[in-house]
Amino acid sequence: MSNALAGKRILLTGGSGFLGGHLGRYLLANGAQVINLSRSRPVHRDIYHIECDLLQPGQLKQAMAELGKRFGQTIDYTFHLAGQASIPEAVRDPRSCFAINTMATVNLLDALRQLDQSESFVLISSAAVYGGPRSEPLRELDEPLNKSPYAMSKLCAENAALSFYATYGLPVCIVRLFNVFGHGQSQSALIPSLISQMKEHPDKLFLGRLDSVRDYTYVEDAVSSLAAIAASKAAIGQVVNLGTGQGYSVQNVFDIIARLLDFHGEIVIDERRLRSSEADRIVADVSRLATLIERVPCADLERGLRKTLAFEGG
Repeated sequence: MSNALAGKRILLTGGSGFLGGHLGRYLLANGAQVINLSRSRPVHRDIYHIECDLLQPGQLKQAMAELGKRFGQTIDYTFHLAGQASIPEAVRDPRSCFAINTMATVNLLDALRQLDQSESFVLISSAAVYGGPRSEPLRELDEPLNKSPYAMSKLCAENAALSFYATYGLPVCIVRLFNVFGHGQSQSALIPSLISQMKEHPDKLFLGRLDSVRDYTYVEDAVSSLAAIAASKAAIGQVVNLGTGQGYSVQNVFDIIARLLDFHGEIVIDERRLRSSEADRIVADVSRLATLIERVPCADLERGLRKTLAFEGG
């Protein structure tokens, strides 16, 4: 699969973020030419950067003109990762959430009609659209039930992308990410928070619910799967779950990290970390993913945690 991207011209948004940074490095390592389109510079210096606010159509038009002049009219693949990822922030400021997650996506899709998007446009969405409670594992055909501003902004972006596929023939694929983790992730996520707390406070650790179950994918597995999905012709026009198909509770995650770090402190339940709207279980059905790529991400959580700790000196 990696060879399928060698020599390809790839447009990336969100290249300065956690997942975008890992994806950019992976694409470069596999011989692709990567162009980052965002307000922030990418992590890797070999990624060509075009500064652009996706909410400004005029800036996008100029960016497309620069792309065409410098690289030619063909963009082989686009990975659209830029977006508002904070659910609490989306609740505080829904207008900004819809602007960043929905309108910026529409602007980018419309701008790309100026170029030849020859292979695929991969839109990164979220398993948050499913909501709950419901049976698991979650399938792509399950009706999205989450009506929060964040979830609806992502669902609107999905529908916009599918409309560009149906109307203009833009080769769109939508990937619903479940929980991705790894080195360089924000402390607001569960796993880096656990690691940080265990290292800094050996006597106690603060958590919310211990029984909520999530599907965790190590970031290196996630980016290789994203590249494989992009290279799959069968993925065009599809919505695809990206996860492992295996669920772990917060208690499970805590137990593994505590053992790896030799942590013996107590767990303190922090009321501020409890969310009444939080779904009990969010685990992916990866049947469709398995038909599109050679290898579904590894479900061995401890393997990914060991790699994360090794990068962070744990």
